[in-house]
Amino acid sequence: MWSDELQEQTREFLKAYPMAAMKKIGGVYGVCVLEKGIYIIKDRKTAQKYNYSSINELIFDKWVID
Repeated sequence: MWSDELQEQTREFLKAYPMAAMKKIGGVYGVCVLEKGIYIIKDRKTAQKYNYSSINELIFDKWVID
């Protein structure tokens, strides 16, 4: 699990900016974009998209800013 500090940095960054480089436990990297209230993370290698309705939801799924 990511540190509490990194999780909080992720929350604050995503509240302030509509786009961010992201990483997930397991070596997955993506780009997060806020569109119409939904956080969409696109995997850099596979182009798979993950949709989240909140910042806490994407953090719970082990994504944080890179």
